[in-house]
Amino acid sequence: MDVSSPRLDFSFKAYRRPFRVPVRTSRGLWEMREGIVVRVADDDGRVGFGEIAPISWFKTETFVGALAWCESLGPEVTEARLLDPGKGLPCCAAAAAAAVESMRADDESGSTPVDAKRVPVAALLPSGWAALDAVERAGELGFTVFKVKIGTGDVQAEQGLVERLVGRLPDRGKLRLDANGGLDARTAARWLAAAEDWPVEFIEQPLPADARDDLSQLAADHRVPVALDESVLTADDIKRWRDRGWPGLFVIKPALSGRTADLVAEIAPDPGSFVFSSALETDIGLGAGVGLALRCGVSRALGYGTGAFFHDDQLGGSIAGPWFGAPELEGINPAAVWKRL
Repeated sequence: MDVSSPRLDFSFKAYRRPFRVPVRTSRGLWEMREGIVVRVADDDGRVGFGEIAPISWFKTETFVGALAWCESLGPEVTEARLLDPGKGLPCCAAAAAAAVESMRADDESGSTPVDAKRVPVAALLPSGWAALDAVERAGELGFTVFKVKIGTGDVQAEQGLVERLVGRLPDRGKLRLDANGGLDARTAARWLAAAEDWPVEFIEQPLPADARDDLSQLAADHRVPVALDESVLTADDIKRWRDRGWPGLFVIKPALSGRTADLVAEIAPDPGSFVFSSALETDIGLGAGVGLALRCGVSRALGYGTGAFFHDDQLGGSIAGPWFGAPELEGINPAAVWKRL
């Protein structure tokens, strides 16, 4: 045991949040969001919070595995032990780093200034023709970036819907088309070719995560950018893709991405290549994720405008407005979420 490392009081609360409507994933219907909120406190009375929000089909730890790690720590733990959960626990590592960082937020020497500018937020549109009315409502609220799921139905019908969405976009509006790895190489190329005529910011994860060569070829062959999501989890994944010469973008879910310091080191050379996205956490995970995006100088629209995935349980997790910055970050109250659990 590292006796030189500060000792912290440690506690945690697990939660289960049913979705309003089950979410369709590559593993079937996702009916319940499970996660764990952790709380740390030091001898000076400072308190910090983090959130463990695993998604096992992204190759994170499982909820059960994360819970076992929390139980193994006990009510008191050294900071060094907390910040080094070991391999295979990226969500635990991210939550531990967020908790310690937030505990030190008022300590000038232990915090990093948040970029003063506000960053746009992307609105997630519903599937099908309901997206047409939704894009107009969101546009009236000031949103200019909109995310649309593709690859779940007939290609011609989906492209017809996107064509109509383009006609309803606000001025300077852009679309993000997310396939969740559901296309084959030929269909993905068809989408990328069609997207050249539309205001598309990027097509997200057109092919399965293991289709590395085909993903690289698609990105090289088309003018519309390709963004990786399911293909990248941690800083090590980002580095491997960069070593391959990846020319596209990275969609990062910071709650799943492991040690904050490692992630920051990969983002620092080119923040413009990164999009920060929700893992459907509570406000605690949201605050940690968007706070990190602001500190890193990420300017692309945040993928946290996820709307009403959950019943009104007052745990939050979605940004309602089209912009987010330091004032909105300060309005998030992790202690209130902890008390509601």
